[in-house]
Amino acid sequence: CASEMAQKELLPGIAAGTTRATLAYAEKGWDLSRIAMTAQEKDGAWILDGAKANVLDGHTADVILVAARSEAGIELFQVARDATGLTREAIPPLDPTRKLAPSSSTPLLQRKSVVGTSRTALRRHWPSR
Repeated sequence: CASEMAQKELLPGIAAGTTRATLAYAEKGWDLSRIAMTAQEKDGAWILDGAKANVLDGHTADVILVAARSEAGIELFQVARDATGLTREAIPPLDPTRKLAPSSSTPLLQRKSVVGTSRTALRRHWPSR
């Protein structure tokens, strides 16, 4: 369900425990139909515009998999911890074992940053209602 790039570049490090990854999809609740973050391709790169809430370990992750809306629908994008335009901060949790980090961002991403599309990865795990 992941792109070939993700299978080769991301999954080995995540599986080995050398890469810390997290998923950023919640905005105004947990329903995928409420995703408002946009993804626009421009000059061979992707620009994500919007904010995510409640990103588990978002302040320490090496890579953030971000759900955003493009012309193709909801897609997952790989965002590096040091991506230009990305801001993230830890917020005090009620449960000290689970830290959350809201982020607002307008990162500029490479074309290969698309990890999955709504027709593959997301529909398999979060079917439309």
